[in-house]
Amino acid sequence: MKILHTADLHFDNNPAFLRDIVKCCNYLLSHHAKEEKPDVIVVAGDTFNQGSILGSPATIEAINFVMGCAEIAPVLIVKGTLSHDSPPDCLDVFQNLKCSNPVHVAKAIEQIALTEHGFAQLTTEKIAEAKAIFSCLPSVSKSNFIANGNSDNAIAKMNYEIAELLRDVFQGWGVVNKIANSMGIPTILCGHGTVTGAEASTGQKIIGRDIEFSLNDLALAKARLVALGHIHKQQSWNLGEELNVCYCGSITRNDHAETEDKGFYLHEWDGEKFASKFVITPARVMRTIAYEVLPTIDRLDEINEGDEVRITYTVNQEDAAKIDEAELERVAREKGAASFKISKTVVPIVRSRSEGISKLKTLEEKLLSWGEAANIEITESVIDKLRLVETHTADEIIATYKNENSEEVANAA
Repeated sequence: MKILHTADLHFDNNPAFLRDIVKCCNYLLSHHAKEEKPDVIVVAGDTFNQGSILGSPATIEAINFVMGCAEIAPVLIVKGTLSHDSPPDCLDVFQNLKCSNPVHVAKAIEQIALTEHGFAQLTTEKIAEAKAIFSCLPSVSKSNFIANGNSDNAIAKMNYEIAELLRDVFQGWGVVNKIANSMGIPTILCGHGTVTGAEASTGQKIIGRDIEFSLNDLALAKARLVALGHIHKQQSWNLGEELNVCYCGSITRNDHAETEDKGFYLHEWDGEKFASKFVITPARVMRTIAYEVLPTIDRLDEINEGDEVRITYTVNQEDAAKIDEAELERVAREKGAASFKISKTVVPIVRSRSEGISKLKTLEEKLLSWGEAANIEITESVIDKLRLVETHTADEIIATYKNENSEEVANAA
């Protein structure tokens, strides 16, 4: 059996983002799915990026992609997070498509069998007929748990209860999967969620943001393959022949923090275990050019055609006007930047005030006090000019400078 595993497609109505999603999805279909001819295609959550509207560009392209998949193999779609795969029934449209192969949408925790006739709810009779058994774990959230009558629980208690419920589910699946494993039937857990210790694209460990399950929890399900979505960075854990856990990551780069390779998995069952191969997609390049000094056009030579460009720099408030941001964008566009934005940090001017300065009598005393507070040297030349201001009128000062200039000119002649 061969399984194509993708996730976090995030079909979106932003034209540039959608264009890149479609490019990568077409690459998956034309360069691999049609050639590899997988037995099933799994989409492990977050098909959409945000609330979808039927007929919008995002939904049209998502339907086109799912139809393209279903012309090749049966398709299993797991519901993702509420913030992405919404409204709740947004994925139902895929089950109504008329394709060569069936499409099943898992919106609730369930265990299903893939048979010669398509997907079916698992029964004792279906185990023997199954080509593969799929344990489906859609996104589990605290808000879902609260909505189902647990709103009086403290957060800590709620986390514990959800973790215990998930372990019960995994153990229940494990009973069935153990039988299937003994019969040589491939068992796959398809889910959308967070494995404890998984890394984000930034390299940081993800802790405490979601309901989490550990590798030991997943092992209770006794599935030979765990195909996951939700974390955008591709990563995997291999716990011997009995458990292969894989995040395929997102199919393209969603933002400038995602610099790693993007792609999908091809998992192949040899009768005893799964071997997994990660396939890289031609995802857009999110290029960040970080300046340690004031930005100039010199480093824009790094830009290649089609790059999504972001410039970052820090500048003192008094130097901010020296940056010609319009010129930077013009040059970046000439180099082929598909998009351009600037993220800058302006350091404000910090004004120091000398304690008790208002009580000092003369300007000279106040100037010297301020210089000490601001750590600025006040020279005799500056003091002389201040004394001149205090003792002469503006006209007298101007006349003095005119006379001095006239004498300098005469001496030079």
